[in-house]
Amino acid sequence: MRPQILQKAIQSSCRPLPVLVVRPVAISTYQTRQSSHSPLGTPSANPRKKTTINTLQSLYKKQEPITMITAHDFPSAHVADAAGMDMILVGDSLAMVALGMEDTSEVVLEEMILHCRSVAHATKGAFTVCRHVLLSPP
Repeated sequence: MRPQILQKAIQSSCRPLPVLVVRPVAISTYQTRQSSHSPLGTPSANPRKKTTINTLQSLYKKQEPITMITAHDFPSAHVADAAGMDMILVGDSLAMVALGMEDTSEVVLEEMILHCRSVAHATKGAFTVCRHVLLSPP
């Protein structure tokens, strides 16, 4: 495309942006407000105890059900934790489910670590399990 035609195309497609008027907010008011879009929401009044290996062994010995769900990111892990799950799994299935890969063997350790850190950051009570199968090259 010639420069003159390209310049005309850019000028004709550019429109002025609307003016946004922002009202000043006092710092103390801003700090006390809770965003409705926050993935954390409002903190629980009765935070539950952390699930540990000892907790899981105790549930197993009593033959009580142990709840577990898979999460691959902060928001889903936060919801699972708030729902009271005992364990949250970050498995290499995230390769296909969250990253759109063809096979679980395509996900690299660095990607697994990133997702595991995100899930662990969201969980306050659930036990986080990260599972990645490292395949040796043929």
